[in-house]
Amino acid sequence: MNTNPEFTSFARLVESLSPWLDQVVVIGGWAHRLHRFHPAAQALDLCPADDSDADVALPTRFRVADKSFTTA
Repeated sequence: MNTNPEFTSFARLVESLSPWLDQVVVIGGWAHRLHRFHPAAQALDLCPADDSDADVALPTRFRVADKSFTTA
C-alpha cells in the first residue's frame, strides 16, 4: 500500500469514476507516473511532471446509466 497522499487522492478519484472507467483515459502527468509501474515500461532518466492535478479525457458521447450525453 502506498501512503503517499497524492496516490491516496488519485485512488479516490479512480474510485469515484469506477462506474465509467471503460470510458475514461488518464492523461497528463498522472499518465506518466502510472506508466512507470507497467511491467513493460522502460526506466527513464527524467522524472514525470510534478503537478498535483489529475487530467482525464472523456469521449464526446459519454454514457451515464442508460443515457447518453454529447459534448459540444
